[in-house]
Amino acid sequence: MLRIARVIRILNRMAGPGPALRIFFADKAAGGLLMVFFIAILVLEFGSLFMLAAERAVPGANIVTAEDAVWYVTVTMSTVGYGDFFPVSGIGRLVGVGIIVVGVGVFGTVTGFLANAFLSPRTE
Repeated sequence: MLRIARVIRILNRMAGPGPALRIFFADKAAGGLLMVFFIAILVLEFGSLFMLAAERAVPGANIVTAEDAVWYVTVTMSTVGYGDFFPVSGIGRLVGVGIIVVGVGVFGTVTGFLANAFLSPRTE
């Protein structure tokens, strides 16, 4: 969150956020892809925090440190799902479902963007 505040401060110093927002919205596909990456970063950060809060005090939980939570969210978002860490509480499983859905959406969007880039005719 502090990095976002820093970016906003730098944009205000340069010429305000106007030019950056125009560039962002000029190319809808690239802007959408950047928004998906931003959402993925937010889900990684806040999903880890929510998972840790939901699982830390549960008896028999295996997600008990911040490192465990970040690893779980990263593996779940990438749809790999090793199974070494998993939620055992109902709230933790609900958070896990949200992380899975967002992960599939992120990778689906990135895949669609890349497919469009490879299959669209080149403009010279």
